[in-house]
Amino acid sequence: MIEAIVLEQLAFRYRPNDAPIFEALHHSFPRGAVTAIVGASGAGKSTLLYVLGLMLTPTHGSIRWGEWSVTGRSDRERSRLRAAHIGFVFQDSLLDLGRSALGNVMEAALLSGLDRRIAEKRATRLLQRFDVAHRANHRPGELSGGQAQRIAMCRALVKEPEILLADEPTGNLDTDSGDVVWNAFRAAADQGRFVIVATHDTSRLHLADEVVRVPM
Repeated sequence: MIEAIVLEQLAFRYRPNDAPIFEALHHSFPRGAVTAIVGASGAGKSTLLYVLGLMLTPTHGSIRWGEWSVTGRSDRERSRLRAAHIGFVFQDSLLDLGRSALGNVMEAALLSGLDRRIAEKRATRLLQRFDVAHRANHRPGELSGGQAQRIAMCRALVKEPEILLADEPTGNLDTDSGDVVWNAFRAAADQGRFVIVATHDTSRLHLADEVVRVPM
């Protein structure tokens, strides 16, 4: 079990001669809490989330899961860690256009190593929980933005990850769909997960346990 996610002197730049997107970040993210990452457009919120999600490698510093550093690892090992421990909700859902809603959710579970029968059972249960079970056999092009983002939440949660990351998850949603997503964050945190959300939605910051501003 991951006890804490700790940033130490974390810095990132896309190219060696570029100005840093962020640098010298220190923070400890608590388990069982919703952390909102806020800041001006271009401040590095999304980039930080992608670094936390092991999709980008920091140019300096480290990320520790408890006493275990997860920086400097191979692409294969980062991929394995993502599949095993991290659920990611992208801003525009990024569902696979060639798969049904159920197929999108199941695929995430199968990639994490779950048995197909268990994957289908979990996926179906989540689609019911998020009130999109009636769209299970529809492809993303046949879904509304709110439905697609709810399915993206199902995809992130189906493998029951310890870490749930979300990048501007309500930016394109109506109020009701946004409430569903934030209620899911709260429930995930109450179950003991790390929940870290990059957001510009200041109307819901009261639902977070802590608010971290970038640059820190």
